[in-house]
Amino acid sequence: MGNRIESETASLNESNRQLRLKAKELFKQNNVSGFCNTGFFYCMFAPCGAGDVFKLILLILLFCGCIPAIVCVALSYTIYQTGVHTLTYVVISQAIVIAEFIIYFIVFNLAKVKNLEIVNEGRRIRNKVRANNKQIRIIRNSITRDKDESVYNLGKYDEKLSELEAEREDISNRKLEAIKVFENDTKQVITDEITGRRQPKIDALKADLKQLEEKINAMESQLADMQSHLTDSYVTFLGKDLLTEEKLSDLISIMEEGTASTVSGAIEVYKGES
Repeated sequence: MGNRIESETASLNESNRQLRLKAKELFKQNNVSGFCNTGFFYCMFAPCGAGDVFKLILLILLFCGCIPAIVCVALSYTIYQTGVHTLTYVVISQAIVIAEFIIYFIVFNLAKVKNLEIVNEGRRIRNKVRANNKQIRIIRNSITRDKDESVYNLGKYDEKLSELEAEREDISNRKLEAIKVFENDTKQVITDEITGRRQPKIDALKADLKQLEEKINAMESQLADMQSHLTDSYVTFLGKDLLTEEKLSDLISIMEEGTASTVSGAIEVYKGES
């Protein structure tokens, strides 16, 4: 029932939303205070219909009766606690009422008279909203009273929804079952098949990798032995201070240039240049 009410009144609710936005934009564009676009303002200064008139009467009673009475009671318990003539309270009440009317007419002239066209346009918009609300209430009451929905022939839709719900439930169960089968059986079969098909190649690559590691280790060992042998063989001949890459390059350059034909001669030339 709630969905029916919402569905059948959706266009009216949207119309009300657009009308309220239109009214708000109207007052904003014309630099009119938002106070003039309130229900209180229209009730006080531009009533329309029995509802607004009734509210206005209540407001008049409030401002002209209750407020002066409250002020007089407050004064009787404070300033005039020792007692005062009844005429004083009458004068005070009348002064408050007169002040309220003065304020009322000031606001009336500054707000309504000055912006009469805008206020009247706002009233027309509010009347449209009020008409929409009346129509919404009629629709809501009609649906609420009409509890038998058989006249709308909704039974076939309920059956269709039930079928769709059952189908959705069946698909969900089959999906869960397929996932379970895959996790328990199919996944392992696929994994074993891929592993079995690629295992020989994987084993061959592992063997090649092991051989390469062994060759690299052997070459590193030979290189270390050669470096040790070179150091032991030539340190006594060249001297430890000449066993650097830079100085050996200088000795080779001296011999290539023909300045010396032997290593010892190149050493003498190098030391003489130094």
